[in-house]
Amino acid sequence: MFLQSGRHVEAHAALTRSLSILDAHEDPALRRRTLAGAVLLEMDTTGDVEASLAIARRASEAAIPEPDPVADLMIAASVTDVLLRVPSSAVRAGELGAEALRSGAAWGLEHTFPAVLVRGNVCWAHLREGNTRAAREWVEPVTRAAPVVNSVYAHVMLAAVEMREGNLAAARERLRSADAQVRNHDQSWAECLPWIAEVELWGGRANEAVELLAGWLEPRLTTETAGQAAPLLVLLARGRADLVDASTPDLARGHAVGRELRDIAARASVDPFGADVGDPARPAMSVSWQAELSRVEGAGTVQTWVRAAAAWDDMARPHDAAYCRWRAAQCALLEGQGSIAARLLTRASTDAHQHVPLHEAIAATARGA
Repeated sequence: MFLQSGRHVEAHAALTRSLSILDAHEDPALRRRTLAGAVLLEMDTTGDVEASLAIARRASEAAIPEPDPVADLMIAASVTDVLLRVPSSAVRAGELGAEALRSGAAWGLEHTFPAVLVRGNVCWAHLREGNTRAAREWVEPVTRAAPVVNSVYAHVMLAAVEMREGNLAAARERLRSADAQVRNHDQSWAECLPWIAEVELWGGRANEAVELLAGWLEPRLTTETAGQAAPLLVLLARGRADLVDASTPDLARGHAVGRELRDIAARASVDPFGADVGDPARPAMSVSWQAELSRVEGAGTVQTWVRAAAAWDDMARPHDAAYCRWRAAQCALLEGQGSIAARLLTRASTDAHQHVPLHEAIAATARGA
């Protein structure tokens, strides 16, 4: 409960106490499940990837009197979650998750919460790499029925897939059905927010995205979860920029919105874009944040967006890079740099493969040019 409330220090104390009790009253099966929770907590509190994976190995290799496929799935869910926070391939995440899923299937556990988490995490990894088709394959088996509590996460990920496939109406309807199953919008739900906000933004509903993101961020930036706020802040700035773009040009309003966004980020207990945040995507998030702020304030430049694209290239995230090159091309056209815009749009179009709304936006800009 502490972990889902974003109170990691208290969660760590509770888990340490649990493990000390297990030292006195040995229960191998319970120890494995407890260690599965410790994997993520170690990552959240220290950012130490190797220490987190070492805990997972301890749990996996522990001798137990009989098979425990639920714990196997719990460990796999934690490990694939850790891999989402470090430079790692979707293929590796899939390999680590597949064995636990096979074990779980033999016991009829395909639709349990930890099995859904494994599938959702691997889907997430493929989406980041721009492989929408592979992402769909991982969550399809557990999303054929309507969302229930255990399958909400997989349905959110499938909505992200559907949006990239160009089926925005289906994506939004799926998210409404999934949200209806959620009684507590806790830390797990917060991790889904970037995908949900993207569906709203690409669907032309910037107001809804801004309301959703601001409603989550405002009361939580002063808590321990502030270090995980960078993706949400970037999308909030993007939503506000979309709204400014859609309104009558007003430089003063743009600067006022920019100040408001900076003030929101400044209230965070830790700098979400600071070097102390254990997220390998932090540099790319930081440059994207500055680029979106410049768009809000009517001061976007080719160079700012190209730097952001290059940072996403370093993370092997082609859709994010394509979005930034599309914005850079728009700036180039405004500056009368048609040949530069053409080169940027060509590269963006290639990287936007398997992202229909982005690909169409790039094509529309190219036609306009």
